[in-house]
Amino acid sequence: MTDEWPELYGIRRSNLHPKDMWSRDTFPKAFSIALANHLGSNGVPLNYVVLDNRLSPRVDKMPLEDLYRCRKEDTPDAVFDFDVVNEAYTRMADGVPRSDLVVRNPRNTSVSCLMIRNSVIPDAVTHDFEDHLMGPEITGRTPLLKACALSVATSLWWQRRRALPMLEHGIPEDIDWSDWSTASQQIDAIIANFNLVETELSYAQNPFLLQTVWKSEKDGPFMADDAMDAFVLSDFAFSRLFLDRKKERSSASSDSGKKGRGIIRFYLMVTALLRDGHPDLDAIVDGTGYGVSTDKEFIANGRMTNRLMACDRLTRPAVSAMEVTMLGSYGFERMIMPDRRLDMSVYYAVRTLRG
Repeated sequence: MTDEWPELYGIRRSNLHPKDMWSRDTFPKAFSIALANHLGSNGVPLNYVVLDNRLSPRVDKMPLEDLYRCRKEDTPDAVFDFDVVNEAYTRMADGVPRSDLVVRNPRNTSVSCLMIRNSVIPDAVTHDFEDHLMGPEITGRTPLLKACALSVATSLWWQRRRALPMLEHGIPEDIDWSDWSTASQQIDAIIANFNLVETELSYAQNPFLLQTVWKSEKDGPFMADDAMDAFVLSDFAFSRLFLDRKKERSSASSDSGKKGRGIIRFYLMVTALLRDGHPDLDAIVDGTGYGVSTDKEFIANGRMTNRLMACDRLTRPAVSAMEVTMLGSYGFERMIMPDRRLDMSVYYAVRTLRG
Protein backbone atom coordinates (compact mmCIF):
# COMPACT_ATOMS: atom_id res chain seq x y z
CA MET A 1 0.00 0.00 0.00
CA THR A 2 1.20 3.54 -0.70
CA ASP A 3 1.62 6.25 1.90
CA GLU A 4 -1.87 7.53 1.06
CA TRP A 5 -3.90 6.08 3.92
CA PRO A 6 -7.67 6.49 4.11
CA GLU A 7 -8.83 9.11 6.60
CA LEU A 8 -11.82 9.36 8.89
CA TYR A 9 -14.38 12.14 8.76
CA GLY A 10 -13.23 15.38 10.39
CA ILE A 11 -10.03 13.98 11.91
CA ARG A 12 -7.43 16.16 10.26
CA ARG A 13 -5.05 16.60 13.18
CA SER A 14 -4.20 13.86 15.65
CA ASN A 15 -1.42 12.31 17.70
CA LEU A 16 -1.78 9.24 15.46
CA HIS A 17 -0.64 8.62 11.92
CA PRO A 18 -3.65 7.89 9.66
CA LYS A 19 -2.59 4.24 9.36
CA ASP A 20 -2.80 3.84 13.15
CA MET A 21 -6.47 4.82 13.14
CA TRP A 22 -7.29 1.39 11.73
CA SER A 23 -5.88 -0.80 14.49
CA ARG A 24 -8.35 -3.06 16.29
CA ASP A 25 -8.07 -1.01 19.48
CA THR A 26 -8.23 2.47 17.97
CA PHE A 27 -10.67 2.10 15.08
CA PRO A 28 -13.87 1.89 17.20
CA LYS A 29 -12.88 5.08 19.05
CA ALA A 30 -11.77 6.98 15.95
CA PHE A 31 -14.87 5.90 14.02
CA SER A 32 -17.04 7.14 16.89
CA ILE A 33 -15.38 10.55 16.62
CA ALA A 34 -15.89 10.52 12.84
CA LEU A 35 -19.59 9.85 13.47
CA ALA A 36 -19.82 12.75 15.93
CA ASN A 37 -17.99 15.02 13.48
CA HIS A 38 -20.39 14.02 10.70
CA LEU A 39 -23.40 14.83 12.85
CA GLY A 40 -21.93 18.16 13.89
CA SER A 41 -20.97 19.26 10.39
CA ASN A 42 -24.53 18.55 9.24
CA GLY A 43 -26.04 20.56 12.07
CA VAL A 44 -27.40 17.51 13.88
CA PRO A 45 -26.89 17.75 17.66
CA LEU A 46 -25.72 14.79 19.70
CA ASN A 47 -27.98 13.15 22.26
CA TYR A 48 -26.94 14.28 25.76
CA VAL A 49 -28.09 12.06 28.64
CA VAL A 50 -28.29 13.98 31.92
CA LEU A 51 -30.01 13.67 35.30
CA ASP A 52 -32.57 16.21 36.44
CA ASN A 53 -32.88 17.38 40.04
CA ARG A 54 -35.18 14.44 40.79
CA LEU A 55 -32.57 11.91 39.68
CA SER A 56 -34.56 11.12 36.55
CA PRO A 57 -32.71 10.73 33.23
CA ARG A 58 -33.41 13.12 30.38
CA VAL A 59 -32.08 13.15 26.82
CA ASP A 60 -31.16 16.68 25.76
CA LYS A 61 -29.41 17.90 22.62
CA MET A 62 -25.73 18.87 22.56
CA PRO A 63 -23.95 20.71 19.74
CA LEU A 64 -20.61 19.21 18.78
CA GLU A 65 -18.70 22.31 19.88
CA ASP A 66 -20.11 21.89 23.40
CA LEU A 67 -18.81 18.33 23.52
CA TYR A 68 -15.33 19.39 22.41
CA ARG A 69 -15.51 22.68 24.33
CA CYS A 70 -14.23 24.48 21.27
CA ARG A 71 -15.62 27.50 19.50
CA LYS A 72 -17.67 26.38 16.53
CA GLU A 73 -15.19 27.92 14.09
CA ASP A 74 -12.32 26.04 15.79
CA THR A 75 -13.94 22.60 15.63
CA PRO A 76 -12.64 21.69 12.12
CA ASP A 77 -9.07 22.34 13.31
CA ALA A 78 -9.33 20.58 16.66
CA VAL A 79 -6.56 18.11 17.53
CA PHE A 80 -7.68 14.61 18.54
CA ASP A 81 -5.27 12.79 20.84
CA PHE A 82 -6.25 9.16 21.37
CA ASP A 83 -5.32 7.01 24.38
CA VAL A 84 -3.43 9.66 26.34
CA VAL A 85 -3.45 10.70 29.98
CA ASN A 86 -5.34 13.90 30.70
CA GLU A 87 -2.69 16.07 32.34
CA ALA A 88 -5.27 17.89 34.46
CA TYR A 89 -6.08 14.59 36.17
CA THR A 90 -2.44 13.90 37.01
CA ARG A 91 -2.52 17.00 39.21
CA MET A 92 -5.36 15.39 41.17
CA ALA A 93 -4.16 11.82 41.69
CA ASP A 94 -1.71 9.05 40.91
CA GLY A 95 -2.80 5.95 39.02
CA VAL A 96 -4.76 8.00 36.48
CA PRO A 97 -6.00 5.91 33.51
CA ARG A 98 -5.61 6.96 29.91
CA SER A 99 -8.51 8.88 28.44
CA ASP A 100 -9.83 7.53 25.16
CA LEU A 101 -9.71 11.06 23.74
CA VAL A 102 -8.24 14.40 24.74
CA VAL A 103 -9.26 17.30 22.50
CA ARG A 104 -6.93 20.25 21.96
CA ASN A 105 -8.01 23.48 20.33
CA PRO A 106 -6.02 25.03 17.45
CA ARG A 107 -3.90 26.89 20.04
CA ASN A 108 -2.77 23.51 21.41
CA THR A 109 -4.66 23.87 24.69
CA SER A 110 -6.37 20.76 26.09
CA VAL A 111 -10.05 21.62 26.35
CA SER A 112 -11.88 18.35 26.97
CA CYS A 113 -11.41 14.65 27.55
CA LEU A 114 -13.77 11.78 26.90
CA MET A 115 -14.15 8.08 27.35
CA ILE A 116 -15.60 6.33 24.29
CA ARG A 117 -17.63 3.17 23.94
CA ASN A 118 -19.65 1.67 21.09
CA SER A 119 -22.29 -1.03 21.27
CA VAL A 120 -24.79 -2.79 19.06
CA ILE A 121 -28.54 -2.51 19.52
CA PRO A 122 -30.34 -4.66 20.34
CA ASP A 123 -28.15 -6.47 22.84
CA ALA A 124 -28.74 -10.09 23.85
CA VAL A 125 -31.18 -9.16 26.63
CA THR A 126 -33.38 -6.85 24.53
CA HIS A 127 -33.10 -8.88 21.32
CA ASP A 128 -36.77 -9.88 21.35
CA PHE A 129 -38.14 -6.62 22.77
CA GLU A 130 -40.10 -4.03 20.84
CA ASP A 131 -37.83 -1.48 19.17
CA HIS A 132 -38.51 1.31 21.66
CA LEU A 133 -37.43 -0.96 24.55
CA MET A 134 -34.09 -2.04 23.08
CA GLY A 135 -30.75 -0.81 24.33
CA PRO A 136 -26.99 -1.38 24.12
CA GLU A 137 -24.87 -3.25 26.64
CA ILE A 138 -22.22 -1.21 28.47
CA THR A 139 -19.42 -2.97 30.34
CA GLY A 140 -17.57 -0.97 32.98
CA ARG A 141 -14.03 -2.03 33.79
CA THR A 142 -11.78 -0.57 36.46
CA PRO A 143 -10.14 2.12 34.25
CA LEU A 144 -13.59 3.39 33.25
CA LEU A 145 -14.66 3.48 36.91
CA LYS A 146 -11.52 5.49 37.75
CA ALA A 147 -12.23 7.89 34.90
CA CYS A 148 -15.80 8.40 36.09
CA ALA A 149 -14.59 9.12 39.64
CA LEU A 150 -12.13 11.70 38.30
CA SER A 151 -14.85 13.34 36.21
CA VAL A 152 -17.36 13.43 39.08
CA ALA A 153 -14.74 14.86 41.46
CA THR A 154 -13.89 17.52 38.88
CA SER A 155 -17.57 18.38 38.44
CA LEU A 156 -18.03 18.68 42.21
CA TRP A 157 -14.74 20.46 42.88
CA TRP A 158 -16.10 23.96 43.38
CA GLN A 159 -18.89 22.54 45.55
CA ARG A 160 -16.68 20.12 47.49
CA ARG A 161 -17.30 21.77 50.88
CA ARG A 162 -20.95 20.98 50.38
CA ALA A 163 -20.60 17.68 48.54
CA LEU A 164 -18.07 15.93 50.78
CA PRO A 165 -20.14 16.07 54.01
CA MET A 166 -23.14 14.75 52.08
CA LEU A 167 -21.10 11.84 50.71
CA GLU A 168 -19.63 10.94 54.10
CA HIS A 169 -22.89 11.29 56.06
CA GLY A 170 -23.62 8.29 58.26
CA ILE A 171 -20.48 6.37 57.28
CA PRO A 172 -18.08 5.67 60.18
CA GLU A 173 -14.55 7.02 59.86
CA ASP A 174 -12.91 3.83 61.15
CA ILE A 175 -14.22 1.42 58.50
CA ASP A 176 -11.79 -1.28 57.38
CA TRP A 177 -12.51 -0.96 53.68
CA SER A 178 -10.34 -3.97 52.85
CA ASP A 179 -12.77 -6.29 54.69
CA TRP A 180 -15.78 -7.14 52.52
CA SER A 181 -18.04 -8.18 55.39
CA THR A 182 -17.55 -4.75 56.98
CA ALA A 183 -17.34 -2.59 53.87
CA SER A 184 -20.40 -4.13 52.22
CA GLN A 185 -22.56 -2.95 55.13
CA GLN A 186 -22.00 0.63 53.92
CA ILE A 187 -23.18 0.15 50.33
CA ASP A 188 -26.76 1.25 50.96
CA ALA A 189 -25.56 4.43 52.71
CA ILE A 190 -23.10 5.15 49.89
CA ILE A 191 -25.86 4.86 47.29
CA ALA A 192 -28.19 7.07 49.34
CA ASN A 193 -25.48 9.71 49.72
CA PHE A 194 -24.67 9.76 46.01
CA ASN A 195 -28.40 10.00 45.31
CA LEU A 196 -28.54 13.12 47.47
CA VAL A 197 -25.45 14.72 45.92
CA GLU A 198 -26.53 14.05 42.35
CA THR A 199 -29.98 15.45 43.15
CA GLU A 200 -28.88 18.57 45.02
CA LEU A 201 -25.96 19.34 42.68
CA SER A 202 -27.37 18.10 39.39
CA TYR A 203 -26.33 21.37 37.72
CA ALA A 204 -22.66 20.42 38.19
CA GLN A 205 -22.62 17.34 35.92
CA ASN A 206 -20.43 17.31 32.81
CA PRO A 207 -20.06 15.24 29.62
CA PHE A 208 -18.11 12.05 30.31
CA LEU A 209 -18.77 9.21 27.86
CA LEU A 210 -19.36 9.25 24.11
CA GLN A 211 -21.49 6.15 23.54
CA THR A 212 -22.09 5.37 19.90
CA VAL A 213 -24.71 2.82 18.97
CA TRP A 214 -25.03 0.87 15.76
CA LYS A 215 -28.24 -0.91 14.96
CA SER A 216 -28.22 -4.32 13.33
CA GLU A 217 -30.92 -6.57 12.02
CA LYS A 218 -32.27 -8.73 14.83
CA ASP A 219 -31.12 -12.02 13.32
CA GLY A 220 -27.88 -11.10 11.61
CA PRO A 221 -24.81 -8.88 11.60
CA PHE A 222 -25.81 -6.49 8.81
CA MET A 223 -26.59 -2.87 9.64
CA ALA A 224 -30.15 -1.65 9.66
CA ASP A 225 -31.05 1.24 7.38
CA ASP A 226 -31.22 3.54 10.43
CA ALA A 227 -27.73 2.52 11.34
CA MET A 228 -25.85 4.67 13.86
CA ASP A 229 -26.12 7.50 16.34
CA ALA A 230 -24.09 9.17 19.08
CA PHE A 231 -25.05 9.62 22.73
CA VAL A 232 -23.12 11.57 25.33
CA LEU A 233 -23.60 10.46 28.94
CA SER A 234 -22.85 12.92 31.71
CA ASP A 235 -20.70 11.66 34.56
CA PHE A 236 -23.73 11.68 36.88
CA ALA A 237 -25.89 9.81 34.37
CA PHE A 238 -23.18 7.22 33.75
CA SER A 239 -22.84 6.58 37.49
CA ARG A 240 -26.45 5.43 37.62
CA LEU A 241 -25.48 2.32 35.66
CA PHE A 242 -23.87 0.94 38.80
CA LEU A 243 -25.45 3.04 41.58
CA ASP A 244 -29.04 2.13 40.67
CA ARG A 245 -28.84 -1.24 42.39
CA LYS A 246 -30.85 -3.06 44.99
CA LYS A 247 -29.25 -3.83 48.33
CA GLU A 248 -25.93 -5.63 48.01
CA ARG A 249 -25.58 -8.35 50.64
CA SER A 250 -24.01 -11.18 48.64
CA SER A 251 -20.56 -12.68 49.01
CA ALA A 252 -17.56 -11.31 47.15
CA SER A 253 -17.52 -14.29 44.82
CA SER A 254 -20.97 -13.50 43.45
CA ASP A 255 -21.97 -11.10 40.72
CA SER A 256 -23.68 -8.91 43.31
CA GLY A 257 -20.45 -8.73 45.26
CA LYS A 258 -18.64 -7.57 42.14
CA LYS A 259 -21.17 -4.80 41.58
CA GLY A 260 -20.91 -3.76 45.21
CA ARG A 261 -17.14 -3.67 44.95
CA GLY A 262 -17.39 -1.10 42.18
CA ILE A 263 -19.68 1.10 44.29
CA ILE A 264 -17.23 1.00 47.21
CA ARG A 265 -14.26 1.78 45.00
CA PHE A 266 -16.12 4.66 43.35
CA TYR A 267 -17.01 6.14 46.72
CA LEU A 268 -13.47 5.88 48.06
CA MET A 269 -11.99 7.45 44.94
CA VAL A 270 -14.42 10.37 44.76
CA THR A 271 -14.16 11.24 48.44
CA ALA A 272 -10.35 10.96 48.42
CA LEU A 273 -10.18 13.25 45.38
CA LEU A 274 -12.48 15.82 46.98
CA ARG A 275 -10.31 15.87 50.11
CA ASP A 276 -7.50 17.10 47.84
CA GLY A 277 -5.05 14.54 49.16
CA HIS A 278 -3.66 13.50 45.74
CA PRO A 279 -4.72 9.87 46.29
CA ASP A 280 -3.23 6.85 44.56
CA LEU A 281 -6.18 5.34 42.72
CA ASP A 282 -4.29 2.10 42.17
CA ALA A 283 -3.82 1.74 45.92
CA ILE A 284 -7.58 2.11 46.43
CA VAL A 285 -8.19 -0.58 43.82
CA ASP A 286 -5.54 -2.89 45.28
CA GLY A 287 -7.03 -2.54 48.76
CA THR A 288 -10.58 -3.44 47.71
CA GLY A 289 -10.22 -6.59 45.64
CA TYR A 290 -12.36 -8.76 47.94
CA GLY A 291 -11.14 -11.89 46.19
CA VAL A 292 -12.66 -10.89 42.83
CA SER A 293 -9.92 -11.19 40.21
CA THR A 294 -11.72 -9.65 37.22
CA ASP A 295 -11.44 -5.96 36.36
CA LYS A 296 -15.11 -5.88 35.36
CA GLU A 297 -16.89 -3.58 37.79
CA PHE A 298 -20.36 -3.88 36.27
CA ILE A 299 -22.29 -4.88 33.17
CA ALA A 300 -25.34 -2.82 32.26
CA ASN A 301 -27.58 -4.68 29.84
CA GLY A 302 -29.85 -3.10 27.25
CA ARG A 303 -32.85 -3.01 29.56
CA MET A 304 -30.87 -0.88 32.02
CA THR A 305 -29.33 1.44 29.43
CA ASN A 306 -32.72 1.93 27.80
CA ARG A 307 -33.95 3.52 31.04
CA LEU A 308 -31.28 6.19 30.61
CA MET A 309 -31.14 6.59 26.85
CA ALA A 310 -34.71 6.00 25.65
CA CYS A 311 -35.69 8.48 22.94
CA ASP A 312 -36.70 8.50 19.29
CA ARG A 313 -33.07 8.39 18.15
CA LEU A 314 -32.33 5.26 20.16
CA THR A 315 -35.25 3.60 18.39
CA ARG A 316 -34.42 5.13 15.01
CA PRO A 317 -30.76 6.25 14.87
CA ALA A 318 -30.20 9.42 12.85
CA VAL A 319 -27.36 8.25 10.58
CA SER A 320 -28.33 5.94 7.72
CA ALA A 321 -26.29 2.98 6.52
CA MET A 322 -25.53 4.95 3.35
CA GLU A 323 -24.16 7.83 5.42
CA VAL A 324 -21.97 5.39 7.35
CA THR A 325 -20.14 4.63 4.11
CA MET A 326 -19.16 8.31 3.98
CA LEU A 327 -17.45 8.41 7.37
CA GLY A 328 -14.14 7.40 5.80
CA SER A 329 -12.37 8.43 2.62
CA TYR A 330 -12.25 6.25 -0.49
CA GLY A 331 -11.06 2.71 0.16
CA PHE A 332 -11.40 2.77 3.94
CA GLU A 333 -13.37 -0.48 3.89
CA ARG A 334 -10.19 -2.33 2.93
CA MET A 335 -8.67 -1.30 6.24
CA ILE A 336 -11.42 -2.96 8.28
CA MET A 337 -12.09 -6.11 6.26
CA PRO A 338 -12.84 -8.88 8.80
CA ASP A 339 -10.57 -11.88 9.07
CA ARG A 340 -11.59 -14.65 6.72
CA ARG A 341 -13.39 -17.39 8.64
CA LEU A 342 -15.39 -20.34 7.41
CA ASP A 343 -18.50 -19.45 9.41
CA MET A 344 -18.48 -15.87 8.11
CA SER A 345 -17.96 -16.93 4.50
CA VAL A 346 -20.70 -19.58 4.62
CA TYR A 347 -23.11 -17.17 6.32
CA TYR A 348 -22.47 -14.48 3.72
CA ALA A 349 -22.89 -16.96 0.86
CA VAL A 350 -26.21 -18.24 2.18
CA ARG A 351 -27.55 -14.73 2.83
CA THR A 352 -26.56 -13.35 -0.56
CA LEU A 353 -27.29 -16.38 -2.74
CA ARG A 354 -30.46 -17.67 -1.10
CA GLY A 355 -31.80 -14.24 -0.20
